[in-house]
Amino acid sequence: MPLTTRTSLWLRPAQVEVEQADSLYQIRKERGGISGLKNGSFFVLKNIDLKEIKNLTYRYAVSEPGVQIEVHTGSPGGPLLSTLSYTPSESADAYAEASTPVKTSSGIHDLYFVFVRKEDNASKNSGALDWVRFGR
Repeated sequence: MPLTTRTSLWLRPAQVEVEQADSLYQIRKERGGISGLKNGSFFVLKNIDLKEIKNLTYRYAVSEPGVQIEVHTGSPGGPLLSTLSYTPSESADAYAEASTPVKTSSGIHDLYFVFVRKEDNASKNSGALDWVRFGR
């Protein structure tokens, strides 16, 4: 009887709907994204190849200043690849888009998208996120 093996490769699209993240921490999953984003909340996208990725674009709704998203590799406190300070959208329900550069990194990584609120009320809800797009 011959020996056989089978390998599968799952490719993600360049634009990832964040409600399809591999893991969520202190975040509410909604039909069209995630919400309830607080200081220290994060989501994880596993096994992402960053070869030739130069920027990230986010579709978000944030009504107040002082909110950032940081992208780390390996863990929420791992090496920092990217940071975006959100410019408030028109309201908590109005979505905007913003892009930020990514530090050059080769190989496949688990990416931790960590929300940081720089104001005194760090536990306050910091809006919603619909998708993230990986750009060249």
